[in-house]
Amino acid sequence: MALIWDTEKKEMIKVRSLKNFKVPHLPDLDFFVHKSYKRDGFTATERSTGSSVVAGKTSKVEAELQARERLNTVTPKKMQEMINAALKEQRR
Repeated sequence: MALIWDTEKKEMIKVRSLKNFKVPHLPDLDFFVHKSYKRDGFTATERSTGSSVVAGKTSKVEAELQARERLNTVTPKKMQEMINAALKEQRR
């Protein structure tokens, strides 16, 4: 099981991780693909925050590939800033 952040309920929700993956330039972070919550398709999510990278994709493969494409445009510093912001929001 894995956890995702529900922005409406402001709580973590359990989901079944279908595939774990790493991104080479973000080696300290873990990502996973799961069935989308509250919508059709598949979502790729960052594990420590439960925040989605991409959502509503038609396949597990598409979710992972599009997440990798998006993450390849983000520097490690920017990703850490985004994680810190997500964690701060979750503590509210």
